[in-house]
Order: sequence, then C-alpha cells, then structure tokens
Amino acid sequence: MVSLTADEANEQAALEAFLRPISNGDVNFSTLDAALRDARAAVEHALWLGTLGFLIVVEMIGRVVARPNSVFAIRNTPSLRFLAGSQEFATRSIVEDDAEALYSLRCSLAHEFSLRNENAARRHVFRLVQEGELIVHAAVPWEPNTALSPANETTVNLREVAVFVEELVESVRSQHGLGGTVLARGTTAQELRDFARLMVT
Repeated sequence: MVSLTADEANEQAALEAFLRPISNGDVNFSTLDAALRDARAAVEHALWLGTLGFLIVVEMIGRVVARPNSVFAIRNTPSLRFLAGSQEFATRSIVEDDAEALYSLRCSLAHEFSLRNENAARRHVFRLVQEGELIVHAAVPWEPNTALSPANETTVNLREVAVFVEELVESVRSQHGLGGTVLARGTTAQELRDFARLMVT
C-alpha cells in the first residue's frame, strides 16, 4: 500500500469530510449533504427548486473532486466545473452538449427562475417534463424574439435529473472509498474546508 504524504493525507481528510454521507444522529454535515437534503425535500413539492439544488450539486462536485489523472485539468469557470462534475464520475453517458444544456438550465433557474437562457453561447428555451429521456435537444436552435415551437425547445426530464445526480454522488463516494479521488487541481484542502464548511443544524 502506498503511504500518503502529509499534504495528501490532509487533502483526503478534507475530501472525506465533504463526501461523507450524513447519518442518523449527525449534527454536522457538509454543504454537499445540505444541498442534497434540500434538493430531495424540495423536489417533492417544488420541482424547479429541487432541480436547481441537484444541478448545484453537480457544480460542487466538479469544483473540488477529480480522478487522479483527470482529463478536466481546467476548472476555473462555473461552466467548466459543471462539465467536469457531470462527466468525470457519471455512470451514464453525458456528452458535452447534454452537460451544456443542463448547465444552461441551472443558470436559467438560478438567475431568473425562468425557462430560457439568452446569455449562453448556445441559447436555450426549456420545456420541463417528468417522464422520458433526461434531455432531448431542440431540433432547431432557439433565437430570442422568435416564435416558440416544439422544434426549438430543449426538453429536460426533471425526475431524471434527480436520478442522474443521485447516481453521480453515489459514484463519487464509491470511487473515494476505493482511493480513486483527489482534490481538483487548483483547490487546496483549506479551500475545500472554507468552501464546504460543515453545517450545524
């Protein structure tokens, strides 16, 4: 077994605190579990808010957790963090177009609580459903000030967003348990602790 340096051990301890699932009796838990807990509760009664919570979890993971030889070396913007978070540990195929659409939905919900994103490189207007595939991309790109039609709507199944993120978190935690995670490049153990302070209920 390879022994860890003091810095590596410190990083792994910070990741452990961030990734450890909350259990009965815990009074302290990470912001990752706070986001998951709130998303799970909200999705049953406030589906849009719950979905936003789940999409924030993807970005959180991409910000701080990586594989030892990650292909996602650059994570200096929210969109790149989301891309890394959605793809690196995913248990299903999430191509870059899928990740981009989900990030665009996250921005739409977070910034305007709307179903369109005019400011992205690829503009979207969304139709949210509760059955079917995770994402069905628009057949025709949407442009602002044009009539909406089913052809230019990107359809997202909000129930599948929740399933995808729950699977993603389980995959990250499983890989961490096997020693398959490190801090994302550019993040220190102290920065992770500052970013994901343990919450006290």
